[in-house]
Amino acid sequence: MDKHTLCGEEGIYCPIYGIKCGSDIERCPVCRAFKVIGKKWTLQILQEFFVNKGSRRFNQIQKSLHWITPKVISARLKDMEEEDIIERKVYPEKTPILIKYTLKDKGQDLREIIQKASEWGKKWEIET
Repeated sequence: MDKHTLCGEEGIYCPIYGIKCGSDIERCPVCRAFKVIGKKWTLQILQEFFVNKGSRRFNQIQKSLHWITPKVISARLKDMEEEDIIERKVYPEKTPILIKYTLKDKGQDLREIIQKASEWGKKWEIET
């Protein structure tokens, strides 16, 4: 019997997730993970948090990633906030209002996955 494409288990149905292989992408955890981190510039924004430990302000992210438009940075931060990857904290007592973004545990867990993807990319890099 063939192994399940994503989780490596044997069978037509994934015994871990209870779905038919390739039939229900929205329920597949691997597909959901790539849907979140696979959006354009998301990895670069995450890398900004990994390199600069601690909280980041929007303008710090924008300055470091100057080639990404503010609109896109804002959209990706919102996406990651909705996915519980980062936390957005507002300090209204400051003038102007201070907003800081911090990686949550779920975001920190992505570090190892991204490092493994980097290793894979380096190993299989095709020279042009």
